[in-house]
Amino acid sequence: MNSKNRNCDEPKCYYSTYRNKCIKPNAYIEYISWCKYNSKSCNKPREEYKNKTDEIKQNTCNYYKENIKNRKPLSNTCPNKRTPKNNICPSPFPILKLNKHNIECCYKEKSKEKSKEKFKEKSKEKSKEKLINGKMAKIIYKYQNKEKGKKVFT
Repeated sequence: MNSKNRNCDEPKCYYSTYRNKCIKPNAYIEYISWCKYNSKSCNKPREEYKNKTDEIKQNTCNYYKENIKNRKPLSNTCPNKRTPKNNICPSPFPILKLNKHNIECCYKEKSKEKSKEKFKEKSKEKSKEKLINGKMAKIIYKYQNKEKGKKVFT
């Protein structure tokens, strides 16, 4: 459930999906962000919060609701190289799709056929290297040529 779908009573006005219950938002954080959006009414928000702590804690839900209205949506979550301009993607990234934030972004073309062909070619090259006169070449590892420790009998 989202916080928009769930109605909570006044002292606890925010539904947390993490805790699955209604919680009260942090009064200090909500007041500071409210002051950020309403710069005319707050000269020094930290000092004002210290002086009016009780009033602010009672009005936390009002500050929270106003802050939600004032929040700006994400403008762009695509890297500059993959940002479409006038709904046209640059040549290295020809495909236009929505990303997880529902913002249009350009992506490279992925084809399973090309990747399968490359894998087959690489596996054929490796198998050719291993076969010498119809037999597998002997693989020598680094540790095979080292001398063993000598045993000393006393």
